[in-house]
Amino acid sequence: MRKESYTLDQILDSIWRRGDQDEMSIKHIGHALAAMVAHNDWRKGDDYNYPDYKEWSSPKFQEDWQKSLDKFLELKWGKVKVIQDKVGTAEFIDVIAETKFSFYPLSYLTESWLSYYDKLTPEVKAKLNSVEDENYSVAR
Repeated sequence: MRKESYTLDQILDSIWRRGDQDEMSIKHIGHALAAMVAHNDWRKGDDYNYPDYKEWSSPKFQEDWQKSLDKFLELKWGKVKVIQDKVGTAEFIDVIAETKFSFYPLSYLTESWLSYYDKLTPEVKAKLNSVEDENYSVAR
């Protein structure tokens, strides 16, 4: 595993631990990664975009929690963006493929019914077709 993949795995794990720690949390991370590859912005995921916790009881708690969460997510996804910028978007596919979070983002990027695939460059599409990941290969 390359250094960038290890670092990405650690960052994504910290995001997952801050959430519900369930399958849906992993899917939201997958959409955010796919959005970074396709739209260059983690907030443009096709699932439900940026999380919001307005249904929680206390308005003050909602406001404080949302500010804390916003700051945390901006920091963490900013670090992911640094990795993407360092290796380039096409190579970022290989970095993602080496993490334990690879299945959903790599699958989402190839689904024609989601917004991601049409936004990919030919170079990134070629990289997706050549990626070596046993979990992802089963999904293709």
